[in-house]
Amino acid sequence: MSYLRMDRRSLAIPLALSALTLSGCFNSDESSGNSDPFSSATVMRIVEVTNGFGRMLPHTVHEVDPITGAVSPDQLVEIRTMDDLLNNRPSASNPILPPARWPATPTIPSGANGNHFVVTKFSRSLNIETVLDPTAGGLSNNGLTGAIQVVAYDPLTGFAEQVTGRGFVNGWSYYGNFAGGPAFERWVAANGPDAVSVLDVTRNDETVQPGNGYPGTDIGVLPGGFQDAGEFISPNTFVFVVDSDDDLSTFETFPADRVIRVVIDDSVLSLDDRQLEDSGLATSGVGQDFQAPLPLLDGVAGNVVTQPVNLEINVPCDQEVHFLFSESCQPYSIGPLPSNVPPSLSNEFTVEFTPGVPPGFDPPGQTVKLPYTILPTSPFNLTEYVVTPAVPFPGSDPNGSSATAFVTYFRNAASDLYNNNNPNSQDEDTISFTVSGECPGLVNAPVAPGAIVIASNGGGTTGGLRVLDLDGFGQGTGDPSHNFIDPFYDVLDVSKFPFNPNLTSPQGTFMFPPLSHDDTTLAGGSAGVFTLTKDSSLDTQLVTSATVGTVGDMMLGHPLDLLYNNWDCLSGGKNLCAGSAFQFHPLNAAVYPGNSISYAPHPNPPRIRLSPSCFAPLIMTEEPTFGQANGGTATNLLLPGNAFGNFGANGPTGLLTSAASYTGFYGPSPTAQTCPQFTLRQQVGHLLYVLDTVLAQSATTTTTTFTTASTPPTPTP
Repeated sequence: MSYLRMDRRSLAIPLALSALTLSGCFNSDESSGNSDPFSSATVMRIVEVTNGFGRMLPHTVHEVDPITGAVSPDQLVEIRTMDDLLNNRPSASNPILPPARWPATPTIPSGANGNHFVVTKFSRSLNIETVLDPTAGGLSNNGLTGAIQVVAYDPLTGFAEQVTGRGFVNGWSYYGNFAGGPAFERWVAANGPDAVSVLDVTRNDETVQPGNGYPGTDIGVLPGGFQDAGEFISPNTFVFVVDSDDDLSTFETFPADRVIRVVIDDSVLSLDDRQLEDSGLATSGVGQDFQAPLPLLDGVAGNVVTQPVNLEINVPCDQEVHFLFSESCQPYSIGPLPSNVPPSLSNEFTVEFTPGVPPGFDPPGQTVKLPYTILPTSPFNLTEYVVTPAVPFPGSDPNGSSATAFVTYFRNAASDLYNNNNPNSQDEDTISFTVSGECPGLVNAPVAPGAIVIASNGGGTTGGLRVLDLDGFGQGTGDPSHNFIDPFYDVLDVSKFPFNPNLTSPQGTFMFPPLSHDDTTLAGGSAGVFTLTKDSSLDTQLVTSATVGTVGDMMLGHPLDLLYNNWDCLSGGKNLCAGSAFQFHPLNAAVYPGNSISYAPHPNPPRIRLSPSCFAPLIMTEEPTFGQANGGTATNLLLPGNAFGNFGANGPTGLLTSAASYTGFYGPSPTAQTCPQFTLRQQVGHLLYVLDTVLAQSATTTTTTFTTASTPPTPTP
């Protein structure tokens, strides 16, 4: 199961700061089943990152009971997959445990003097040349390729530098700049599981022992071994030892007052060239840590590292939003993790946008705020998070209008794994970007009895499902163009919603929700009676022929409000007056659940509201009009009449239908102490079953959003 869609375009930051890779899942039950004697799995994975004093990766958290939600006091879970994280959700009462730190002095795990080091163990033997650089050019990068890097980062200034040291695989390392390039030398070997032996190395006919001082070697007459020192010398293990003076026998520490970032890129390969499945980034430091995590900077006094970058243009509407931090952070402090219940608005970020408007129209007066979830890019990297809005940002339309997105992080939110945070910070970091591209448009179509669903076969842009509008005054998706200057009806009056007499009615204060014109294609409104409904990209093909193929038959099903309504709200604000106990059907004077197909909502359909009060179920449209708000009563002025208008004179003034039952205000009241009866509630529309004779399947969709829920195979009789 994949939790993230990853854009492979590189971030505009040094590789040393981040490992941005595809994130997948980890099957811990796989056996090696191959000839690599050092493998523990058939795929290449991170097994452990340690500094000898304890674990740095994988992160651990107390196990959470899947039934009761109780946190086990003694059972720990290693976070090796996204399922491990989501099934054992970290929280303030069950935080991820902190990684081990290095002591402030040059000390090894036995307590003796020695060099600081860090170890990364993999599930398979390493292809050494993907980690250690055999060329002279690699000497400037500690002899490393960059697939694994050890970086000292100053979160206060943004200054980052490679820690000077030496990398080893199975005791081997590249040394010197000789005529043929660096020499590949083995300096040390395991001497049992807990000790290391120094090996002789011949250089220019002289025997030397450059491995003296390698962690685990004897220090003069004193034993230098410690637990697992010999185990760290293996073909599947990379060891980095701090060494700024090219002499391991002079003991050194990692830089103090810095975040030490061990970056493990997915370009690490196994001996048989299997790519690392999940990248990783371990963070720790020297001595105690009192610094709260900060957004990662791309250099000294640089910009916050994000994807997309601030002020980027033409960002695809499905582009992931990434925020990066200086060190590993508690996920619960960054935002809500994905769950079965969509989130409400949260305080760590604000995710909002201004819808695009056609050229010449005034920009929207306010942004639309969206709830969001967060997820780390890898179970082995808690420094980089994907911020996913509950609904995608709308893309551009054929008129050239694009939405502008704004994502703001508040620095009082994040806590690191040592429980450092800065709750009093007033600082924030905002990125904005324009959203465009060929994006699937949002659909908000009129519903029966004011609409007809049409199937057209032929494939490509010809086939699929469309909706013929019989109402003509709705506020669904469509072109908002309308000539408000000229009082007479002309060709510039594309949207007919402004002709709805209730829009300018003096009774407007008695209607809920209040009506207002919208300059975006999200609520541009109907193009009139007998026109085809358009989505927010102004396309009339609401379901493509790739989804429904050749349509043999269609049938309307149950009303959607039986499945989704604002009374059965699991996340966000519940409308207490939208319960089925108040749903009255005038034709038979009975109270029972379910919208009646004999009545139409006003407007038909009500407009999209991308920041609704309820997010589970997520119904992104307003309720049908309720006509007894604010202590008064409003009468529906949209009555049967001239549905087509006359060019050069009055525009459309009334409905095509002559049915009196079509013309009421049937929506529910907002939450009140005493709830009046209603007839129609969101979600308006019905289930739609489509029999596809070519693909031999039956598609289930809805007549409002035309979101396809399932396509089970259906054999041709």
